[in-house]
Parts: sequence; structure tokens; C-alpha cells
Amino acid sequence: MAVKSPHISPRPHYDKSGDMTLEQWHRYTRVANTADKIRESEQAHQRASLSSSKPSKQVPQDHEQHSELVKRLALSSILHSKKHKAENIRYAIWMSVGGLFFLWVMYMFG
Repeated sequence: MAVKSPHISPRPHYDKSGDMTLEQWHRYTRVANTADKIRESEQAHQRASLSSSKPSKQVPQDHEQHSELVKRLALSSILHSKKHKAENIRYAIWMSVGGLFFLWVMYMFG
């Protein structure tokens, strides 16, 4: 592999003048603010639905506690699923049996 000398010429710097017009910036800001309001209202709706689905637990206001609650709710069905674990074990056993069978076939005819 060839080693090249470093490129010495300066890179063109970012030119903000050709970026967006003032009207485009205002429109972008308006759309971003609207999206932020919609996002906040959706989060409030999700918090309300979480608290209504689990009436005994309040939705915590702290971000870390909220993320722990959401994580617990999301993983609860996965952690208690014994059927899925049994299917994985059964699948692994049958794959091993099939692999051993095909190794035997290759040994016999190879």
C-alpha cells in the first residue's frame, strides 16, 4: 500500500451566508417550536396513560425513576416468558441433532 503525503492546502470553511435566508430561519423555528409542543403533549399523554394503566403506582417526575419504570414495564413480559425459553432450547437441540446427522451423512458418503 502506498503512503501519501499529507494534504497541505487548507480546507474550505463553512460559509453561513449561503445557508438559509432569514425567512427560512423563522419558518424553521416556527415548525421546530410546534413539533416541540406536540412532543410535550404526547409525552404528557403517555404519562397519563401509564398512570391510568397502573393505578397503584404514580409516574415519577424524576427522569431516572421514570426511565426505570418504563424499563421495568417493557421488560416485564420478556422476563416472565418461560414458553419462549423452552422453544429456544428445543430449537437448539434440534439444530444440534440435524447438524450431527448431516456430519454423519458427509462422513458416510465423503
